[in-house]
Amino acid sequence: MDQGKLRRLRARKSSGIGSVAVRGTDSLVLEFHVDGKMVYSATFPVCQMRRADIRPEPEQRVLTFHFDAAPHRFGSQYRALEPEPITGNVWEAGPRQTAVMLGVSFATAERVLLNTRHAARPDRPARSEWIRGLELITRPVRRK
Repeated sequence: MDQGKLRRLRARKSSGIGSVAVRGTDSLVLEFHVDGKMVYSATFPVCQMRRADIRPEPEQRVLTFHFDAAPHRFGSQYRALEPEPITGNVWEAGPRQTAVMLGVSFATAERVLLNTRHAARPDRPARSEWIRGLELITRPVRRK
């Protein structure tokens, strides 16, 4: 399993992953699967705060992971049929009343293949599969 890395990027006046109101959990587990095989897993904290009380961080937190896949699977406009290294990024894209909205992007060294969102629910698992076989799952970790 690729452990990925947590890196810091320039800010977009965001507090990073895990800043919206959450009840009953302290963390969310994020898993990314390629054709049923888990290639990345991370656990990140969430906290209950009023949005107005959150101060912007100087840099936004981004979860980054890597896997190999043929860019063609992202759409017929991408002609490459052989697997290439693809980088996935996940960041907090904005709050929702009952979810943490995550931005998700996939790119090769030359181009962005997909930019989308995933609603991570603090109270139950959530699953997104934008491309067949590429699946993002988030689930709460309950306090003991």
